[in-house]
Amino acid sequence: MVTEAQHNMQEDFSIYDLLDPDFLQRIQDDFAVISGVGSIIFDLKGTPITRPSNFTGYCNLIRSTKKGFENCINSDAVLSRNAKLNSGAAALVCRSGRLIDGMAPIIVEDRRIASWGIGQVILEELDEDWIRWYAGNIGVSGNELVGEYKKLNRTDEDTFLKTIKYLTTLSREVSEIALKNYRLLEEIKKRRKSEERYRSIVQNVLVGICEVSNEGNMEYANDQMTELSGYSRDELIGMNIKTILSSNRDFQSYFNGIADYSSNKSSAGLGYDFNGYICNMNRDIRIPCRVCMTPQKNLSNQVVKSSVVIIDTSAERRALSKLEERNKELFESKKQIDLFFDNSVNGLCILNQSMNRVKYNPAYMKFIRETGKIEEFQKDSVCVYFNDTILKEIMNGELEEIEVKKDYGLQLYSIRANPVRDCTGSVSQILITVEDITDYQVMMENALFAEKLTGVGMLASGIAHDLKNVFAILGNSEHTIKQLLTEGDSNLHKEKMEKSLLVQESGLISGRKLLNQLFSFSGKGTITKERFVLRDSVEMIVRIYNSRILEKNVEIVLYIRDTVIIESLESKFIQIIMNLLSNAVDAVDMNGRIVISEEVVPGELLFIMEDNGIGIAEEASDQIFKAFYSMKTDGTGLGLFSVKNIIEEFGGSIRFESEVGRGTRFIIQIKDNDQVKTWIRE
Repeated sequence: MVTEAQHNMQEDFSIYDLLDPDFLQRIQDDFAVISGVGSIIFDLKGTPITRPSNFTGYCNLIRSTKKGFENCINSDAVLSRNAKLNSGAAALVCRSGRLIDGMAPIIVEDRRIASWGIGQVILEELDEDWIRWYAGNIGVSGNELVGEYKKLNRTDEDTFLKTIKYLTTLSREVSEIALKNYRLLEEIKKRRKSEERYRSIVQNVLVGICEVSNEGNMEYANDQMTELSGYSRDELIGMNIKTILSSNRDFQSYFNGIADYSSNKSSAGLGYDFNGYICNMNRDIRIPCRVCMTPQKNLSNQVVKSSVVIIDTSAERRALSKLEERNKELFESKKQIDLFFDNSVNGLCILNQSMNRVKYNPAYMKFIRETGKIEEFQKDSVCVYFNDTILKEIMNGELEEIEVKKDYGLQLYSIRANPVRDCTGSVSQILITVEDITDYQVMMENALFAEKLTGVGMLASGIAHDLKNVFAILGNSEHTIKQLLTEGDSNLHKEKMEKSLLVQESGLISGRKLLNQLFSFSGKGTITKERFVLRDSVEMIVRIYNSRILEKNVEIVLYIRDTVIIESLESKFIQIIMNLLSNAVDAVDMNGRIVISEEVVPGELLFIMEDNGIGIAEEASDQIFKAFYSMKTDGTGLGLFSVKNIIEEFGGSIRFESEVGRGTRFIIQIKDNDQVKTWIRE
């Protein structure tokens, strides 16, 4: 049975709405390189979403003719039907070229939105006479098709089934990302509807309301603003507010204050209240008014614009002679304010100077009931989430804001207490705000996951390089064993055979360790503590970034002993090193220099990365470890945020020293604990 949510998704969204094709391409390419199979992702109509990865010349030659391509499409359709019947992954021999193929679904809300196909490898050798016959049947050269056949990768059934299993796991992760994106899109639709309702309320209030950029240019104005100024709405949009509003207040200073609002907590009131005059378009009428400017912040806590409310105070004087009429207007205005307060999706509660509740909205009461605080509420507790001492500090102006985050069921809530200041700047009330930030947390997790996938891709390319060396060792050893098998059965031969087998075993152990590093870093393997050589891990990351290092001709200097051993989660240490080295390479100019060193003593790790790049400006020093803050135009702002979280998880600390134009030095310090142990090998 299709639910309403599923029905809406089928009407409104497709795979292209929920997942970025470039994102799918990167994952597919990395998977194809690691597994050694061909790979492609296509939608429900069979149309490819991604470009083919690692496709063989054998299959490309077959698909180059109309008949061969039709045979391939028909085989894919059979594979897709089998996957659908099995409600998951499926594998079968291709009905076109007789290679082994597999498929896993990408599913959202129990509905398949795409399929991920792999294959183009051999389980059992084909008869060359059949290959030549099939080449003639589809219209290609028999010799050419046999030649491409000999280049194909060979595998066994157990290995291919493991590849299918890993593909299924990876497709489930992709499905989870698509599901989160779908829910995020649904929330965006709901918020747009709420914004439309808010606009309707604002448009009909009896005060002038506009929105201005941080440069003071108006981006929105309601009807009352056109009446006060004499300009049409089209004329007001883009006009600087100083054109129609005059005051003793320094507007430029105000807008500079707005720009620094997120970091300047001393000015973090609910609004800026001052008196001024509205000048009409002919500049011959000056209407006295009261102005309240309130900053609006985005999810990164940055002020993006301001809401401006302008009240015609001359109307208050006229109301003295028309008290009854004005009282009615004020009553209607209060109804509008109450409507906004009562219908807020966030819980709101106002406390007076005696710490008594004077007002709260239904959303706040609903939260009280759902969290089991109703008995405390009925006892008229001052506030069930903050104690008296904290609230008195806010009321006395000693504390600007306090926030706690609490889990209730599956939801995460932010509970804040803020001062409400009057026009003199004195705190007259306290506003308690309860906000559901579950979706924001999900968005943060998605962003961190995407950041981590980028690291997985970089790590995969480096590991692929190291695996080539492992395969070379295995190949040489195999050749030696084959020679020994043809030479006899003497004791000397047996000794050589044992040495070759030991070489093969060593190569397999190295290959397994490389793959475990990749799986652990991506979160798909078993993440356990292990002992590793710090220098080996650093050198591997340097190799991964070698192309970027060579492009800038950066000098990398390592002062790391090969006797420093760490017992911890190596994949997380790799994540730390990758982020720090990536930032350092970006920071330096051509012919720059990066020094990576350690000052390890038994029981304590001191890891240092230093560059001679652009440095960190003083105004950014308090921001660089915060989520979504980046000094790079294409940065996600999650690299150093992730590094700090991992180091604190390890019970350590990170600090930095920087000088603009001279470079930056990051210092990581971790003392031995349950998560990390460090020693020097003798």
